[in-house]
Amino acid sequence: MARPDAHGRARLGDAVPLSPESLALRRTLITATDAAAICGVSPWRTAHDVYVSKICDEEPRRETFRMRKGNYLEQLGIEWLREEVSPFGVQACGDTTRVHPILTWLGATPDAIVLDVDAHYAVGEIKTAGLGTAADWDDEDGDPIVPDYYAVQVAVQMGVVGVSRAYVVAMLDTEPEPRLYEVAHDEDLWLAIVEQCQRFREDHVLARIAPDVDGSEASRRMLRALFKRERTSDLIAAGPDAEALARAYFEAKRVADEADARKKEAEAKLCALIGEAKGVRGDGWRAAWSYVDPQEVAAYTRAGYRRFDMRAIKAKEKRS
Repeated sequence: MARPDAHGRARLGDAVPLSPESLALRRTLITATDAAAICGVSPWRTAHDVYVSKICDEEPRRETFRMRKGNYLEQLGIEWLREEVSPFGVQACGDTTRVHPILTWLGATPDAIVLDVDAHYAVGEIKTAGLGTAADWDDEDGDPIVPDYYAVQVAVQMGVVGVSRAYVVAMLDTEPEPRLYEVAHDEDLWLAIVEQCQRFREDHVLARIAPDVDGSEASRRMLRALFKRERTSDLIAAGPDAEALARAYFEAKRVADEADARKKEAEAKLCALIGEAKGVRGDGWRAAWSYVDPQEVAAYTRAGYRRFDMRAIKAKEKRS
């Protein structure tokens, strides 16, 4: 955790990861980052991931180099923000998670608080990784705009802290200087976020009912987390719903197998056409057929996991 200097500022270079206590508190809350996932605008998480984070005992995440880099750059961004908004003061929040005074299930961990004398004036949020391109931070007319994911996040932060303004610092790798965005409180957006998050909390977290599964990887992650090991060796009898899903599965598999066969045939014929060349270029497409040198791969032990395996069976296998 960063230690403040004599002026109450975090020293540049002090990384500020969330403490175990803050992580435990955040698990009991719907946080600003959770809200973006629940509202369906996060490019990294979904409601399935949020449900798992509240219900399941998750393994502590090992701090990666990318995470450490983000923590250090965050402090640099706070220093830069302090210079840009002067004479306002900027106080780094470290790992402090704040809770809404009335909606006590809603919390946020802003990177900084912008101060007007001693009063809270705005929240400050520093974005350093996974930001996309500069085009993601401009609208269709080229005007600066905060992407939806971050807009929802800072909307919750403003609501929790009780301010009507946010400063978002975007440290894009493609630009020499950070970008500074000023975001005003939007009451309609705030109320819509609160309604959707409260409904998710009541319908899923408190009721301990998982969100409906779909074909997404997030949905599969949730299932793997909820059912880590087999609980019984018995097979359950298929009812009408299972029979309908099985028919849908085999029909989709048949279509996919036919498409895969056509794909492999086209690939083989393209390779034959390429021959000794490096590849072929067409109208809006290209195909390369290159040689890869042999590689030695060290042996490793794969951790145990649950695997879904569905296949057609012969009649005599079905009776056994």
